[in-house]
Amino acid sequence: MAENSSILSFKKLLLGLIIFLMLVLLLETMLFSKAYLVADKSTICSVFKKIMMERHHSADVVIFGDSRTLAIDAKSLEESFGGNITAYNYSLYNIGTDLLLYLSLHKYLSYCKRPELIIASTSIEHFCQGNTDVFNRGPENYEFKRFRRFFSIWDIWGEIPRSKKKIFLATYLTNAIPSYDYAFWIIQSLKDHAVLSSLRHANNIIQHMQQTNGQIIYNEDAVANDVDIAGSLPTDPLIKNIKNFERFVALCDKNDIRIVFFLMPIHHMRYKKMAELGWFDYIDQEMDRLQRKYRRFEYHKIGDFNYEGKYFGDWSHLNKKGADKFNWELKSYARNTLEGIVK
Repeated sequence: MAENSSILSFKKLLLGLIIFLMLVLLLETMLFSKAYLVADKSTICSVFKKIMMERHHSADVVIFGDSRTLAIDAKSLEESFGGNITAYNYSLYNIGTDLLLYLSLHKYLSYCKRPELIIASTSIEHFCQGNTDVFNRGPENYEFKRFRRFFSIWDIWGEIPRSKKKIFLATYLTNAIPSYDYAFWIIQSLKDHAVLSSLRHANNIIQHMQQTNGQIIYNEDAVANDVDIAGSLPTDPLIKNIKNFERFVALCDKNDIRIVFFLMPIHHMRYKKMAELGWFDYIDQEMDRLQRKYRRFEYHKIGDFNYEGKYFGDWSHLNKKGADKFNWELKSYARNTLEGIVK
């Protein structure tokens, strides 16, 4: 009798545990997996674009780049090609590595059809200030948190140094539970009674990305002041770093994808300092070398990319006024120079 009672108690305990685990699984998959919607703009952007790419959202023209390139309005660019092609901006917020372009393209080709044209841009600092490899700083770096919300462990496994593979794998496994991964944002929004306002904010961001095919504008209403710009001027001598960019170009060439690369607009004070340090001479030399080596690579200069301060929201990123100016220049350039590039 006592034995039957123990068996019955065990079965009830087991059933209760199964029900609990099923409830936890349901909450994690149906509720907490959407918790990125109460996070910051960079997280919303990274997760949304990951979802788009992993759902095989392809385009004839794909834009890759960092937070500066996010300002490109791909929907507007479609119009410059006469509305006969599709374009999408898969640029991401700064994730702290000069591998960004290569890894983005590698992931894209794993999920989506080969594009006819890639338009790419990245920070000039990646070429002139040495390797900015996120893997060397470890998985707890705040930029890596943005990174892993777009790239899976399998997307980057081959790039992680052997000595750090275990710690990076452990970080991914630990944060595979959405309620843990987004705990800070969940707690903060509940604490501030801001869940609904956060969701509305996220909805506005996503709607804008849908309307513009991936655009995000940093500090859109702000105007950078000269004091902040002066404090951001580069001072270190040129440190040449083109290796990972060339890997990106080589991957395009291998897949017979035409690639157009350009630098995004630069604040006139920073432009002057970079010119003094020889950065643009180095870029021109390297881009000329790559154009001779890779038949599908082209280096272009879009408009006058030496912009006045009123077009910047901070030392690096265009505000809305600056984004509108550049998108107009890019649209005109595409219409006049890249016409017929997509067959």
